[in-house]
Amino acid sequence: MNPFVDIPLFHMSREHCIQARARLNWSIYQLAEQSGVSPLAIEQYESGFRKLKPISLQAIAYACEAKGMMFIPGHKVMFGDNVRGACPDPRLSPDYHEIE
Repeated sequence: MNPFVDIPLFHMSREHCIQARARLNWSIYQLAEQSGVSPLAIEQYESGFRKLKPISLQAIAYACEAKGMMFIPGHKVMFGDNVRGACPDPRLSPDYHEIE
């Protein structure tokens, strides 16, 4: 049995995206502006029509985390006092140009 548990540094499910926007009172366009991900990509992701690339999910998680949102797999989105830094800045990633 492996004594280590893999915990993702960031986790952004479709449900988390919807919940985070609601908690922040953001429209799809506001989330797009904050994250750099296109409104169409966000809308299609939230509706279940498409999957997003990991860099796009990272950008959404990073934008929401900057406003105090915390994402834990299997739990609803919540606010945290000091959650900044769990999700790496997507702008520093070599695949940042692939944001949808």
